[in-house]
Amino acid sequence: MVKDYFGYVKNFFVLLRAMRIVPEFMQSAWALVDLNTEAKRWNSERSAGEDIASTNQLLDPLICQQMVEALHRRLGVAATYGGYFEWRENLWAGSYLERDRKFYHLGVDVNVAAGTAVAATQAGEVVLVDDDHDLSGGWGPRVIVRLTSGAYGGYFAIYAHLSEVAVQPGARLEPGALFARVGAPPHNGNWFPHLHVQVVEPRHFEELSKGGLAALDGYSSFDSPAVRAAYPDPTFLMGRK
Repeated sequence: MVKDYFGYVKNFFVLLRAMRIVPEFMQSAWALVDLNTEAKRWNSERSAGEDIASTNQLLDPLICQQMVEALHRRLGVAATYGGYFEWRENLWAGSYLERDRKFYHLGVDVNVAAGTAVAATQAGEVVLVDDDHDLSGGWGPRVIVRLTSGAYGGYFAIYAHLSEVAVQPGARLEPGALFARVGAPPHNGNWFPHLHVQVVEPRHFEELSKGGLAALDGYSSFDSPAVRAAYPDPTFLMGRK
C-alpha cells in the first residue's frame, strides 16, 4: 500500500484548474499522467499468471481507450493530459514507430472523449486544414495555426486527431473560439480518442514545408536541446489558469 501511494504521488499530479482548450472540462479535476508508465502497468496486470501476448493489445484503439478510462476512474478525474517528450516504448511497442525507434512524443495529449469541442486559447491564423487518411497511426483531421500573440507569436500550433473541423485556411482564431471536435477511431488516425497538440518553431516549420510537411511527425527518435527547441513544450496551449 505504501509503495502504491508513493508511486501515485510520483507519477500523477491531480489539480482543479480551468483548461480552456476543452471548455466543457474547464472546471473538472485533471491529472498529469505518464501513459507509458500506465501501459507498462496495464500490460503487467493482464499478463500476470498468463502467457504474455505476442502483440501489443494497446495498439487496438478501443483497448487503449479502456486503459485510459480505467486510469481516470482510478484517479477520480474527468480528464488527463501529458506526454511531452515522453518515451513511449511500452505504449506503442510493435507500431510503425518501432522501426526507427521513434518513441519520443513531441506534443501533449489531452485525453478526453470523442466529440469534445476544441477551443483556441491563443490568437492565430489557420494555415492548413487537412486529413492524411492514414489509419495506421496518422494525424487524422488536422488543423495547423500560426500563433499571432504571446511569447510564441510566429510559432505554429498543430491540433490533430480531430473531427468536425469548422475552419478553413485563412480564418483567424481568437481565444475561446471553437473550431473542431476530438475525433474517434478509425478516422482520427486510428488512435484512442484524444487531442494531440504540438508546437513547431517557425524556421523548422518552413524547412519541413519545403517537403510538403511529409516529414512532420508527432514522434522523434531523438531527445536533444535542438529537437526540443524545434518542438517546444505546448502545455501553454492548454489555456490553464
